[in-house]
Amino acid sequence: MSAAALTLPATAPALFPPPAVPAQFRDGDRYSWPATGDLWHRLGGHWRPVPDGGTGWFTDQEVRHALTRAVAAWDAGHRFEPAAPGPLLPGRRLSGETGVWGLGLGAYSAAAQYVRSQERLVPVRDLVAAYDEDGAYDVPATITPAAMLDVVGTILAEHDRAHASYSDGRLYVRYERQGEHPWDRPVICLHVFVLSGAEA
Repeated sequence: MSAAALTLPATAPALFPPPAVPAQFRDGDRYSWPATGDLWHRLGGHWRPVPDGGTGWFTDQEVRHALTRAVAAWDAGHRFEPAAPGPLLPGRRLSGETGVWGLGLGAYSAAAQYVRSQERLVPVRDLVAAYDEDGAYDVPATITPAAMLDVVGTILAEHDRAHASYSDGRLYVRYERQGEHPWDRPVICLHVFVLSGAEA
């Protein structure tokens, strides 16, 4: 699909960053851990883990260390990516080709035939957030189909191990993003787009 054929609207791309550790914690901050059922709540300058009845507490430094480890290991794909994605869709497809970086990205199904002039694609925050970190996701509520194609095309072209799949009315795009330093572990990011029948 030629990028020149797209007429992109004046819409900011809806990119989901991985969860981030806040620069400062405040009383009232809460973090939930779905895998264990733990809930950490900051009160009086200390963090209280709810499951133990509030008898113990953590310091900001301990919580920051735990969150940093969680972000480094974050992989929403294990939780959200369909186990059996649907078949490749007919019609137009998004495709990534091996470029100068040697990234063999293969071919990917596109949601193009599901996008009509009166519809929009909605990036769903709740499907992406692995933890209770609302501040880490500052995205517009909806983007247009053309903007979605631009976002997905950019991801496939610019990121390592990028691939897309379609299942149950949702387009999943997953890729690796390298950390700030060469020794940082890469973070696996996931974007989820859901088709909505809202008027454009």
